[in-house]
Amino acid sequence: MVLRGRVAAVGSRQSEQRDLHADFLRAFGDEAKVPVPVSAVLVGADADNTGGEGLGYVSGLELRR
Repeated sequence: MVLRGRVAAVGSRQSEQRDLHADFLRAFGDEAKVPVPVSAVLVGADADNTGGEGLGYVSGLELRR
């Protein structure tokens, strides 16, 4: 799921909050109505379609109920 695209502020700190249950249903709702327990979280970026480069840092990642 793309959270920030080209309009994201470059060089500034960003914060996100997600509802993993809702995200799961959005991604897999046709296949499963009940989310599976979280076993891992992946944070990624992709610039190969634009030929660009990026560098990012992740800190303070928390999972809350």
